[in-house]
Amino acid sequence: MGCKSVVGVTLLVLGVGLGLGCKNKETEETGEPLFPNRDTSTESSASTKTSNAGAGATSETVSGAKDQAAAGDALSQIPDVPTDRSKPPQAKEWGASREINTAPPSERATGCSMHVVREWLKVHCDGKVLGYDELEGLGGRGADYFDEVTLGQAADFVLRMRSGVSSRLRFQRQEGNATMVVSWPAGAAKPVSVALSSHDPATPAYASCKNDVQGIWRADTNTGNNGWNVMTLFVRHTPGSGSDVQGNIIADVWHGTAADRTPPSCVGNKPLHYRAHMDAHGTYAAPTLDFQGSNVSIEKVFCGRSSGYNADHLKGAVDLATGQFNGTNNDGHAAVNESTLFHRVGCID
Repeated sequence: MGCKSVVGVTLLVLGVGLGLGCKNKETEETGEPLFPNRDTSTESSASTKTSNAGAGATSETVSGAKDQAAAGDALSQIPDVPTDRSKPPQAKEWGASREINTAPPSERATGCSMHVVREWLKVHCDGKVLGYDELEGLGGRGADYFDEVTLGQAADFVLRMRSGVSSRLRFQRQEGNATMVVSWPAGAAKPVSVALSSHDPATPAYASCKNDVQGIWRADTNTGNNGWNVMTLFVRHTPGSGSDVQGNIIADVWHGTAADRTPPSCVGNKPLHYRAHMDAHGTYAAPTLDFQGSNVSIEKVFCGRSSGYNADHLKGAVDLATGQFNGTNNDGHAAVNESTLFHRVGCID
């Protein structure tokens, strides 16, 4: 896979090297660039709709803002989305595509836009772009998603939305980050959320799911001990039981200050970054969730050397209306009545 002569960057995302600004499979098959040369001299604004992904790029001034407001928030209306796979859209299709963003208007990321064609979603952000991270549920690069970043200018991302999959991506910009969350519960006719918001990564947009506490819950916590613990809970009801729940807990741990919200690059100063995995079980008696980890294993050490990880034991109240779980963690060691705020970021149906 050769790289184009655009400014590119390789990010370390949870230990996975991700090359940005490279040709992809679709480019080679069609003979046309998936991301064309784009004009990054101006940034997107609330009055400009920008389409810079797919086989062509178009920009048009959005007119009739008052008409849109009178008709309700058109961006929040999710069109029908097919479940069959199709090829990524080409220039004419993106040019005629509709814009979408189900995030509340006051929380939508500025300088960014999203468009949808069939099951394909295109995200574009202008500004002083540093890269992207927080990759979850995206599938395979060159098949389910395509990307290009021009550092300090713009970022483009094309994603194939899939039934039963929740996807998450965060663009890092000096002007403020932009987080994309797509939630398509299994059995639903189409996604229930296609949002691009200015939410801080510690408070991601929550997913609205049909099964009370069942789902994917995430907490980004600075422990105050010169480190981060990004904890993800996978909570499922135990079949045949009224209140029992089971699942898994994954913890990504790294050294860093409160400003180091992403893992280190594994170069210099011998940084620490590892991932722990554990089984979990417990009970849910609304509104209280009691979730106890067990059988801890260090899944991967990205940097440094891990001395082990104690099983988390989380207990607290779940607020289904806001998608928050305000848990207290006691792991029998360093975490003693440690407050940990989770947000639901995905559904398990």
